Amino acid sequence: MNVNRVGVKRKLRYSAHAVIFANTCLLLKGDIDMALPILITSMIASKIVSETNDMYEDKNADGAAFKAFISLSSSALAFSFGSTGMHRFGGTILLVSQFMAL
Repeated sequence: MNVNRVGVKRKLRYSAHAVIFANTCLLLKGDIDMALPILITSMIASKIVSETNDMYEDKNADGAAFKAFISLSSSALAFSFGSTGMHRFGGTILLVSQFMAL
């Protein structure tokens, strides 16, 4: 793989982690008006994670796929049912998983 391409993929992966962390903060806030933007950014983060998975031998090395899945599913359920509790539940799971990754 080209060295420049690896650098670009690494930066994309970092941006996916930043988006997931921002989604965590927004999910913990519990604002139902943010459900659709969180859903859209979760889809983008999931796509970035799936496109950059070939960088790692172990696909679950940094937990980005798990975090993207939790962000996507909790925001989709919160958007579908109008539930602020689902927002906070997904945000709490994401927060715990991000602290465990430190």
